[in-house]
Amino acid sequence: MAADGLLGKVRVGFSIGSPMSWTEITQLIDVEGPGMEADDVNNDVHNTSTFPNFHRSMPGMVAVAPMAVTVVSDFDEDTNVEQNTLWGLHQQGTTVWWRKEISVDRTASEYTPFEFQGYVASIEPGTPKDDRQTTVITVRFDGTALGRGVAAASAF
Repeated sequence: MAADGLLGKVRVGFSIGSPMSWTEITQLIDVEGPGMEADDVNNDVHNTSTFPNFHRSMPGMVAVAPMAVTVVSDFDEDTNVEQNTLWGLHQQGTTVWWRKEISVDRTASEYTPFEFQGYVASIEPGTPKDDRQTTVITVRFDGTALGRGVAAASAF
């Protein structure tokens, strides 16, 4: 269990084919998402015998928020194959499998995986900060489930 909410490591990768052969995205700085939120469906029942009447809701369809992956940019085609592959996936609009692993403790010996299908919606090279050129890769959900697996050794 993570002490005080502090975890050790996050890993992200993608798989183009089946069976899964994961390619880890290296030089990772930050990952946000994916997250899930259910729509609110109003299911009020108006009643004249009791006051006040309260609004009620129930969960509706679930929207999956995009995953934003920030990496150190590497525009050298000889040294960063996975970033070049991501540029190609973006240009082709290809949906692939994505995997985000979050370590269960600081030793990073086991990771809880989250898997989903999605496409590279945008790739945005940023302005260099602190002598570091970054790129933000946004992945949008394009599947039927966002799966959470059981903690195990990393698949990367």
